[in-house]
Amino acid sequence: MALAESKMSKSDQKERDAAAEKVQAQMRGRTARKEVAMLKGEQPGDKKKKKKKKKQTEPAAEEKVIVLDFEVQLDQPLGMKIDHVEGHNIYPAEITQVVPGGQGDKAGVVVGMYVTHMNGDATNGQVLDDIVMGVVGAKTNQTPLVMRLQLGGE
Repeated sequence: MALAESKMSKSDQKERDAAAEKVQAQMRGRTARKEVAMLKGEQPGDKKKKKKKKKQTEPAAEEKVIVLDFEVQLDQPLGMKIDHVEGHNIYPAEITQVVPGGQGDKAGVVVGMYVTHMNGDATNGQVLDDIVMGVVGAKTNQTPLVMRLQLGGE
């Protein structure tokens, strides 16, 4: 039987709200993954088809690597979507959309960047939900968050 909110202690309310935020973040992550799959024309259960690499006739130009330390403003939306990186074994999350004029756009975030670090900790070996929960946790607890993002390079 649920307690009436007026009878709940402040700490119980905070705990309930934190749990609700976690569930909501997981649902947003699932929804975003489904949206990206639909945009890519994939059906649920489709397996990723491997593309054949084209032979390069000329040496590839040296790839430019951009690294950005994105200091998240906790009282504003990120202004970007983050999704799982299909077939990428190093980083668990990629920027798939940047909202024009949003926090990410103003900081220089671009589509295709990978989340390589969260507050100085490498993200390799983590999954998308770890990244989402890190952002939700920082926003919920109002703790500083710096995301290191990288475009290009591996």
